[in-house]
Amino acid sequence: MERDPQLRESIAEVTTDVVIGDATDDRVIEQAGIRTAASLVLTTNDDATNIFLAVYCRKLNPDAIIVSRITHPSNVEAIHRAGADFAVSDSQIKIQSVLAAVRGTEPMILGEGLDMFTAEVPRSLEGTPLLDSGILARTGLAVVAIEGNGVVDPHPRPERELSRGERVLFVGTASQRDEFERVFK
Repeated sequence: MERDPQLRESIAEVTTDVVIGDATDDRVIEQAGIRTAASLVLTTNDDATNIFLAVYCRKLNPDAIIVSRITHPSNVEAIHRAGADFAVSDSQIKIQSVLAAVRGTEPMILGEGLDMFTAEVPRSLEGTPLLDSGILARTGLAVVAIEGNGVVDPHPRPERELSRGERVLFVGTASQRDEFERVFK
């Protein structure tokens, strides 16, 4: 979802699934698929708007993973109380950008203590729909993409079945990754 129609072209480089409109408009948010989205990323430049959207989105989709940008670190607790699972502050973004420049790598900002992990679909989950897998409930890891046969599904739907040979991309902590490896064999 994007409010500015002039940004459609630049967004199309990442995804063609774009809804133009205001996220506070019920029709726009429904058109964007709020009720079935596996994850939501709130990136307005206004903390109060992101907090409002976190509450609103959580009510419409209690199972979605919600990640929110926060411009003032003092609002991190408020965004979590509003329903966001993860918060990323501007200061974290700046620090990670500087570190990436020093290392000569691309910046990857996920939030304090968060990382991205991949794992092959374990036998215990083969043929299981993502919704029924229990990955989030049992480990706290958020599934953000699934790759199989050289094709990446960046928006896996809850009904998507996990298959042998696929790799799942997660966001979470190292202890959550360890829990995944312990629980799902």
